[in-house]
Amino acid sequence: MDMKRSSLGRTLALAASALAVLAAASPSSAGVPRRTGGAEAPAPAAPVADPAFDAFVDPALFGRAWADTDPALLTDLGLQMAEGERVLMRPHKGITSDEVLGVAAKMAAEKHDAATLARLAKAADVLGKKELAGQVGAARKLASAARDAAPAATVSVETTTREGFVAYKEFLRRIDAAKFAGDAKALDAVAKAATRAEMLTEEDRKAIAKAAEEAKEAMPKDAAPDAAVVALKKLAGESRSDPQSGDYDTHYTVPGSPPVHAYITMNGDGTGTFTMDDGSTGDIAVSGFNPGATNPQGPQFPAVMTGTWSTSTDSGTFRWQFFGNGRTLNGTWKDDNGGASGKWYGSRPNGGGPIHP
Repeated sequence: MDMKRSSLGRTLALAASALAVLAAASPSSAGVPRRTGGAEAPAPAAPVADPAFDAFVDPALFGRAWADTDPALLTDLGLQMAEGERVLMRPHKGITSDEVLGVAAKMAAEKHDAATLARLAKAADVLGKKELAGQVGAARKLASAARDAAPAATVSVETTTREGFVAYKEFLRRIDAAKFAGDAKALDAVAKAATRAEMLTEEDRKAIAKAAEEAKEAMPKDAAPDAAVVALKKLAGESRSDPQSGDYDTHYTVPGSPPVHAYITMNGDGTGTFTMDDGSTGDIAVSGFNPGATNPQGPQFPAVMTGTWSTSTDSGTFRWQFFGNGRTLNGTWKDDNGGASGKWYGSRPNGGGPIHP
């Protein structure tokens, strides 16, 4: 599949009548996933918000804890969630307190945070959480291991700009997030995105690639993404309205054809996937993100995301702008092979409908 002429586009080319119907589709129906070639478009993921727990834990803090990789704050949130479970006599709809505290233990081990691990051990004992106690014990052994100086964590102030330094630290944060998630594919995507980040020096790119490779080597073979981390990332993304997390129902334009429907899932770590109606898929790797600014007294500047898209046969770049607190996107794509380009636009699944170019 390539961006210029996707599997969906080839199917449509073989069915002229279907082409005519789709070309005549009204804007109001453009955001509805269509059945094409016998395949079903991905259904919008259900939100994980649970308002009943808001009295016990501030959902916005999950976004901060994940963005800052802060095990102490994540421990606070897990303990508050445990109290909510006790009062409501049920778990949160999106994630349990055991899962939050387990991720906090893993994060604390990676950061060698002995104080947070001690607090987690005490919490496991007081709350009678035997599985958590085992996780904390294993995390303490990992945290107590000698830690060598990591060359990838340093950067030359003589050759790096301010923007380059910020980007470099962001790529290292994404590597940490992928390590916590046990997601080798995300590590590959981060390293690939770094090769496209113009603000990085060649030395920075090599250091990021090395850090990603070392993180992969430390993972068990055939490691699957940690389900608890996946749930936490989703909750964090919803709480922040972060364009780098969650789902977007989008279309991209292809010269000479109707817009192609693509359902995007952003993972919160600078990576994502997109799925066409015929089931073909592609990968997203973010190389730059500017959160923009909102100024009630003056102009509002939208968030801007740049990066690369790739499929099994093709690749290119994209540039998206986000509006309405991350609910809608409007941007462009370009193909590496031949220079084809077009519009790319969409919205959150229940965010008020796509913006059309």
